[in-house]
Amino acid sequence: MNSVVIASKLDTDLEAKICRLGFYGNILHSYTAQQIFNKTTEEYLERKLKMEIQKG
Repeated sequence: MNSVVIASKLDTDLEAKICRLGFYGNILHSYTAQQIFNKTTEEYLERKLKMEIQKG
């Protein structure tokens, strides 16, 4: 991939004492929504299984 992403989180209230965030970087790998869903579901089930095993 030969892409750069530029993103920011800017406050709408200028009086807020919160810092603004801006960043950029090269995209190393992209995922589809389905890939993310499958991965998070898999990780959740693994954590749940580990908890059950630890309970005995």
